Amino acid sequence: MRRKILILTHGKFAEGIADSLRMISGIEEVSRISIAEDDSPEDVRSQISAFIASAEEDSDIIVLTDIQGGSSTQAAFPFLQTQQNLHLVTGLNLGLLLEIVLSTEENTAAGIEKAVENAKSSIVYLNKLLDKVVENDYVTEG
Repeated sequence: MRRKILILTHGKFAEGIADSLRMISGIEEVSRISIAEDDSPEDVRSQISAFIASAEEDSDIIVLTDIQGGSSTQAAFPFLQTQQNLHLVTGLNLGLLLEIVLSTEENTAAGIEKAVENAKSSIVYLNKLLDKVVENDYVTEG
């Protein structure tokens, strides 16, 4: 299955996370759109439309955005109604991006769902984890 991936974020986040992806995986074939303060919603939708048009007809298109209610997601959301092969994922982080880009899952939707679940479980407040470790060590020693 061919996949075409777009990172769509506010500011320079798209460039930064794409650079981190390249550094870790060597993969450079991820497109990005960075929304600037002076970009209108029409400008962003036009860029998304051009990206979609550049995809081969049988490709799955994955658009990753940074904030669920943000302008990046709002700009991409209407394309879900017209593009059956479009998958829109919000809450972008590097772990999620790596898992989606490196996925060998034939079913794109299943691969995305798994990556989202793994990304959710990888968000950890380590102070709380440290408290549990210290508490368990104390209990076992006492």
